[in-house]
Amino acid sequence: MLAKGSSRLSRILLIDDTPEIAELLTFALRDHGHEVFAEGYTDTVNELIRQFRADALVLDCTAFDMSESLFDIVRHHPNHAELPVVIISDTRRASPESVAWITMPLWSMDQWQYLEREVVTDARGRQWTVGLMDVLGQEGDSDIPNRLLELQYSSGRYFALIYSASGALQWERGYSSLPEATRAFEDLRIAVIDGSLDPSQPVFRQDLED
Repeated sequence: MLAKGSSRLSRILLIDDTPEIAELLTFALRDHGHEVFAEGYTDTVNELIRQFRADALVLDCTAFDMSESLFDIVRHHPNHAELPVVIISDTRRASPESVAWITMPLWSMDQWQYLEREVVTDARGRQWTVGLMDVLGQEGDSDIPNRLLELQYSSGRYFALIYSASGALQWERGYSSLPEATRAFEDLRIAVIDGSLDPSQPVFRQDLED
């Protein structure tokens, strides 16, 4: 659908609620000759399609329900019922011919190497993994673009993060020193357990005090 050199689909609207991933996808689509307009999660998607005169829509939201709700909004608009849509998700669903799927994640969070990692249960009985990672020297999955590692390292060598049982990254922040990152890891672990932080509401690169 989005083949390199294609002239039929040249204006792509990308809806992505993770800035770092949006940057990578924008770069990849532009490298294939497409003009890209990237936006965070918004229910004004139909207005953006009209303003940008989009030839196709790419949906990549942290939770599938978010992408699904945007898809429904677009499909119920009389002018966008046949607009080609690409949904990036960890689950493939039945869909019309005008929808393409890219199955995510491209890598598993469990495949990274961690300095510390603990599965904790929040106040509602849900399990989350809280991790402390040293990005430097990570091999990771061979499918991870080098650009992603470069973006992560530029934010700090050490990362405190939270991801779900399905492997969806819910919270992360980079730190320049290990002691600072270790304190953040402990704060995250306690905040999830006592309910002061709800990992189901993704907050990327933000302190607990923010």
